[in-house]
Amino acid sequence: MNPDSIPQAEDRLLARLRAFGLLEPPADPGLDDLAALATRVADAAGAILLACDGENCRLIARHGVSPAVSKEILAAAAPFARDLALAVEESPAPAGSDSMAIRVVAGAPLKDADGTVLGAFCILDRKAHSPDPGLLAALESLARQAMHRIQARRDRSELARARIRLGELTNPSWNDGLRRAVIDALPAHVALLDAEGTILAVNRAWIEFGRANRLPDPEMAVGQNYLEVCRQSATKPLDDAGQVLAGIASVLAGETAEFSHEYPCDGPAEQRWFRLMVTPAGRDRIEGAVVMHIDITDRKRTEAILERERNLSDSIINSLPGVFYLFDAEGRFLRWNRNFETVTGYSSAEFARLHPLDLFAGSDKQVIADGIAEVFHMGTAHAEASLVPKKGMPVPYYFTGLKVTHEGRPCLLGMGIDIADRKHVEQERDRLFNLSADLLCVAGFDGVFKQLNPAWERT
Repeated sequence: MNPDSIPQAEDRLLARLRAFGLLEPPADPGLDDLAALATRVADAAGAILLACDGENCRLIARHGVSPAVSKEILAAAAPFARDLALAVEESPAPAGSDSMAIRVVAGAPLKDADGTVLGAFCILDRKAHSPDPGLLAALESLARQAMHRIQARRDRSELARARIRLGELTNPSWNDGLRRAVIDALPAHVALLDAEGTILAVNRAWIEFGRANRLPDPEMAVGQNYLEVCRQSATKPLDDAGQVLAGIASVLAGETAEFSHEYPCDGPAEQRWFRLMVTPAGRDRIEGAVVMHIDITDRKRTEAILERERNLSDSIINSLPGVFYLFDAEGRFLRWNRNFETVTGYSSAEFARLHPLDLFAGSDKQVIADGIAEVFHMGTAHAEASLVPKKGMPVPYYFTGLKVTHEGRPCLLGMGIDIADRKHVEQERDRLFNLSADLLCVAGFDGVFKQLNPAWERT
């Protein structure tokens, strides 16, 4: 990269981060959760999410690596933010490092609904390898979920800015010219109503929307009564027009400080959604209301995609061979796979009321309690214990636990694998070891005997 272009690239990247609300505190812990989940699914050293402009990248979420990610790692991750398809790379270790240094092994682009690439979601490991297709599909799904969270954050930031501007419209120190300039600068469709609901003014976005949708002269809306228009459109008290009518009337009467309602408003060639916001106007008394229609189509599309991604995530979790679980520090199960219900015999409703320790008995209960405490204290742990089903005999399992942050609170994410067959093999091995008339021993590479069978005592 040309050194003279670095400041411009940095400015562009900061502008993109600011547009998505990624420079505003607090950080989204949900992105770190997705990085932790990718790390666990890939059985890798860590994962990172980056925002990039060319080769200029910034870390926006991570797991398993320090905040001071090396320039070599960022450089290796940058190509994944330029490709529109999932990319895989068997990258070498950074120059001058040992063979076990962390390197990028796979990545997927972070793309918005329009296909614009914001950055990359990358898996890091200490060995170069090609992930299997199932893992790549999971990574691509996690990248989409991460981008949906980022887009939702952008929508919340835009809504917050709109609320601020909406409040400014009633500033009594502003003259009509300044108020008109602010109204026209808003991307939302805005109408000012008097105390009776008559439209006093509309902004440029309102007029342009009306013309684009072939409505009668939008400027003629001034002078009409908004409440009467809603009343004529309402066919049922609870349809969209009926709810808007009741909401605006409630604000004008001083019964409600604010009213909002989301509704569909399809165009000639596309499905659209809007959010109506109504706030009172007037300082000492209510003199009218400000009505804003905000286009939330992108958010609704994102929510629909996110729902599909969640269904895919559930499918991946439910396809795992063992049991999957996520619970908080109080022991409340937040997610689990279908196999966990199958092997324990508990229903989904029953699981929501269970504590993890309810699934164990005897000394195993303390083993699991200690393991859970270790996860929340040290970050990770594993244990062997017998899972006690609702009906039937206990089954030995190998459990893992990883501390993650979910919706702003610490949680434990993990899996359990049935080791009954392994235990049976170990018991049979020990039985034959003890019954053999031959002299058998177990020794370490240092030549020291670790175990002798009873035949030694008979010699």
